Amino acid sequence: RAIESKLGSSMDRAGYLGKMLEGCSFKNVLRRGYSIVWSGDEVVSSANVLASLGGAVVEMFDGKTEVFTSAQGADAPRKPGRPKPKSNAEDNQQDLF
Repeated sequence: RAIESKLGSSMDRAGYLGKMLEGCSFKNVLRRGYSIVWSGDEVVSSANVLASLGGAVVEMFDGKTEVFTSAQGADAPRKPGRPKPKSNAEDNQQDLF
């Protein structure tokens, strides 16, 4: 009886550890919206490196696709944000006091 109990608890623990391992699988991480950028067999983890390559493969949970990058990379100019509202004397923050 004690052996059956020990075996049962060991099997439960093995099942739990298997589910934990599955949850940490990189495929499940991809399913949550992340991606892996590859250059050949190497993982690319820097925007500057990616820009110098000119292209790479992006892996997502449902497949891989080839992408091309500009040589400007991380230093490329960004799109301008929303224009700041024009302020006039009546909109001055001190008027709140």
